[in-house]
Amino acid sequence: LAALLELHLNRHYDIQPMIGPLLAECWISEGGEFERFYANMDRAWGPIRDLLREARDAEALRDDVNIHALMSFLQDAYLGVLRRCASEELELFAASNLLRERINLIFQPVAA
Repeated sequence: LAALLELHLNRHYDIQPMIGPLLAECWISEGGEFERFYANMDRAWGPIRDLLREARDAEALRDDVNIHALMSFLQDAYLGVLRRCASEELELFAASNLLRERINLIFQPVAA
């Protein structure tokens, strides 16, 4: 999971100056940009969703874990790291460490 999220982070880090304006436009626009942004994000995160389902099926996650809610929580944590990259000018190594720290915090209570 961390490796898949690292791939996303590496891809977005180089374009992170554009992420803030993109999200701002999505959130304030009258159109469906916000929904399209999250639909595209959802497609890009398909392998992560599959991995989480496999982990639950392999009993690495608790049976009662809601995969959709867990995905939303991971996406929020991920976007928070990107936001901090833009606002605090985190370099990639620090962003990667922050992402892994958040992954660990998220998974401690849901691990089987």
